[in-house]
Amino acid sequence: SLHDALPIYTVVSRDYVDNIIDSMADILFVATPDGKIERTNKIAKLTLGKNEKSLVGRNIKDFFLEKDMDILKGKALEKLIDEGVLHGYETSLMAENGRLIPILLSASVLKNIGCIHEGPVKDCPLHKEKGIYCEHIVNIIYVVKDITKIKKIENALLENEEKYRILYSDSRDAIMTLSMKEGFLSANRATIEMFR
Repeated sequence: SLHDALPIYTVVSRDYVDNIIDSMADILFVATPDGKIERTNKIAKLTLGKNEKSLVGRNIKDFFLEKDMDILKGKALEKLIDEGVLHGYETSLMAENGRLIPILLSASVLKNIGCIHEGPVKDCPLHKEKGIYCEHIVNIIYVVKDITKIKKIENALLENEEKYRILYSDSRDAIMTLSMKEGFLSANRATIEMFR
């Protein structure tokens, strides 16, 4: 019967979802609304240098610096709960060895529809009165993208830009950029001295 097959189907589905979660390229935390981690994935364990047992049960705030925790509490958390989503907040995650990992933090709220009055949904007073269902927050899903490589590239570009600027401005040779329409766009000191 279908009823007898349901537990097997549920286990297969759970294994399938577990496989998807553990195959993710980004860190995943599934936490309660107060921040207690209930689930994570392989990349979280590898990146943070921890095993799942040492992550589950901890508060997500344990992995952020005090200065970065505003997004995880107070008005920012209320805004996340009201709007249901946070996307691309740049901050840092703290690994086991104290190393700070630059990240983009995204989060979404997982809600469940069910009567908070302990009865069947169809008997919910809110549904009978206003035609809406009770919703309650089950979890907050945090997806953490490690942007270490992006930050290294940004820093290299800034260093190269600074080196070029110094080379350009301090050169004894006249260096300038010209436009057919606009004339001089930029010139270094040697160029300015040449035209004085």
